[in-house]
Amino acid sequence: MSERLTQVALEVLNPIPPGMRLTQVALEVIIPASCGIACIILDLCIRAGLECSQVNVALLTSANLQPNNTCIGYVIDRATSAADAIRVIMEAYFIDACESGGQLKFVPRGLPAQTLTIPESDLGLVSDDAEVIPEQFGDEQDLPLECIVTYTDIELDYQSNSQRWKRNSRIVTTKQQKQLSYPLVMTPDQAINIAAAALYWEWVGRQAFDFNDWRAVAMLYDPTDVIQFIYETITWGVRITDHEIGQGFVSKFKTLNEEGAIYKPLPFGVGGSRVGNGAGIINFKRSALRYVGPPQTFLFDIPLLRDGDSNPSGTGYYFGLSSTLPQWAGAALMRSADNSTYTQDSAAPNAIYYGYATNALGSPASPWVWDNANSLTIALKTPGAALAGVTQLQILNGANALIVGSAANGWEIMQFENAVQNMDGTWTVSGLLRGRRGTEWACGTHAIGDLVVVPISGIQRVQNPSSLLNQPYDYRGVSVGQDVTSGSIQQFTLVGNDLKPYAPCQVTGSRDMSGDLTIAWVRRTRIGGDAEATWLGGLSEVPLYEQEELYEVDIYNGSVIVRQITGLISPTTVYSAADQTADFGSVQSSIHMKIYQVSAVVNLGFPATVTL
Repeated sequence: MSERLTQVALEVLNPIPPGMRLTQVALEVIIPASCGIACIILDLCIRAGLECSQVNVALLTSANLQPNNTCIGYVIDRATSAADAIRVIMEAYFIDACESGGQLKFVPRGLPAQTLTIPESDLGLVSDDAEVIPEQFGDEQDLPLECIVTYTDIELDYQSNSQRWKRNSRIVTTKQQKQLSYPLVMTPDQAINIAAAALYWEWVGRQAFDFNDWRAVAMLYDPTDVIQFIYETITWGVRITDHEIGQGFVSKFKTLNEEGAIYKPLPFGVGGSRVGNGAGIINFKRSALRYVGPPQTFLFDIPLLRDGDSNPSGTGYYFGLSSTLPQWAGAALMRSADNSTYTQDSAAPNAIYYGYATNALGSPASPWVWDNANSLTIALKTPGAALAGVTQLQILNGANALIVGSAANGWEIMQFENAVQNMDGTWTVSGLLRGRRGTEWACGTHAIGDLVVVPISGIQRVQNPSSLLNQPYDYRGVSVGQDVTSGSIQQFTLVGNDLKPYAPCQVTGSRDMSGDLTIAWVRRTRIGGDAEATWLGGLSEVPLYEQEELYEVDIYNGSVIVRQITGLISPTTVYSAADQTADFGSVQSSIHMKIYQVSAVVNLGFPATVTL
């Protein structure tokens, strides 16, 4: 194993599926008890340079690991080798390792013996002495009377504590102590179970057996395997510690006596009882700790969510930072042009609510009316996140907005009236208003797994100069207390969707006797288009909010643009019969087109796509 460990810090370890890599590195605290031991070992191996396929942690399941199967936290507070970091976990959780089948295989102790038992007739070689099985016993005076485990006590506000397990001095005469100290966060119950198992293993494992096996089938056994052999009519259970293969495929074994029962949890304390169990401090009140880890970073180049977010002298984007960790401390958003020097763009003190769609949201009959035919089911990931229904009037006043979609397919801004939590913890929202703030073009782009973000829960706005448009940058979300390299890189190019005029609406077409097509539409505005500012305010049309009123109409033949009508200063144009004949060979009864309002900064706005 490579003798390097690439990160030096407190490790924030979350449960992950086998085969995935942990990347969370913190400088503050370790997270609650639910982390699989397999996840920790796999992550450390990957950090040491191994591939997932080279590590086998399949046996490190909750059922197999005894007496403890969860890790509340593991502190690595100084530079150390990956081998030493893994060795701490192996010792505390009674795990052995060997190379098997080209993989580094981790095996918990206490597993049942192999089904194949070695008969006495298979033991030894012709060249062996008469004593085929040399038995070895450790000196009892060198073995411990008690074992003391020092650990970080989660019930003592993460202070150091110790638990001990002792044999009866009337049974053994030794005065030795075994001291174990682990940089692990444990409960008193976990620590005392480790102390008891470690003590009993010293006594059980003092008996060793070395023997040979002449059969080639013995080569199948790995170090760490528990096997049985018969000697002088007694069946012995042993754990292989070393296996050498010699000439003629002869196996030479070094083994230790093994008794699986010593790794079982102590019988007392069942159901949380503290009678005779690891000694804790009664009614000790722990202080609240904030957990850290690289945040989820969401960047949105979308139309303005609020008119007040506009940047008269430039552009901008929205972002949200979040975490699946409880009591997350917040994060900063860092930006770099070279992935070397980072500057802070902004910060977010609170985790934004986010989740993922479990169904593909369908297209509405029209984005201009309530969508009561479709609903969206969301699996929220932010701890404590919840949704609530509101009235339609509240929706019209801006409540219950969602950003739904993906960077590849586009983002739709929508609102919902009803929210119901399902039995599996997901939320279903219905009574939708779709394609809000000029995003109606994205209504038909949705798929299962779409990101869903609740803007009101903490979305932030960053204002940028127009010079940053179309410039690729690297962004990292960095939690409070972490180094900038701890955050994953997101490449993001701002194209100024907040500056793009909305797609024109109410497009109409009429043909005269000669076949000329007159096209007309109604202009919209990206700022100041609310009802109070327009028809309730007595205005006949919405404000322009562009430097000049300008339009472009693109005529399509299939997917190919055959004519661009540019420089239009009013919301109407004529596509003459002569131009139709030039473009298509004849006057057309059906013409596909896109109509844009033009911006002086970003050129074409969002298109109105119609067939007339």
